Amino acid sequence: MAIRADMLVMNCTRLLTLAGPSRPRIGDEMNDLGEVESGAVVITDGKILETGPAEQLNAKYDCPQRINAAEGIIMPGLVDCHTHAIFLRPRADELAQRAAGVPYLDIHRMSAVEETGDLKHLSLGLEVQAVAALDLDRGRAVGQHRVEA
Repeated sequence: MAIRADMLVMNCTRLLTLAGPSRPRIGDEMNDLGEVESGAVVITDGKILETGPAEQLNAKYDCPQRINAAEGIIMPGLVDCHTHAIFLRPRADELAQRAAGVPYLDIHRMSAVEETGDLKHLSLGLEVQAVAALDLDRGRAVGQHRVEA
């Protein structure tokens, strides 16, 4: 007999669960996204009950609401709990370097942080607001839904 749940989100090409160690990831672990191909998410009372292969979860649960992910990617929303909204260029390359094991101080010497230290050339006011708005829009475009500045 099927288990009752509120919602099943299915038909995604990739489900990124980020399942892994219950400690900060290091080295190659940072590249493991806990990926499930053709995955699904079961939700009850607004909380994720289970994730896994869609075929298995579809058979296991009775859900009145079924959402078609239209062959997209399902992933957690990104929360940036420490951000500097104004950088002169994106910093994604720095994350890749950290994942590869490059020491932070080596990255910092040639980073956007160093470049941004020279913000004196920007007038305070609308110019700085425009740079911040652009950076926040970039984050939103890649799934960032909360920023603490």
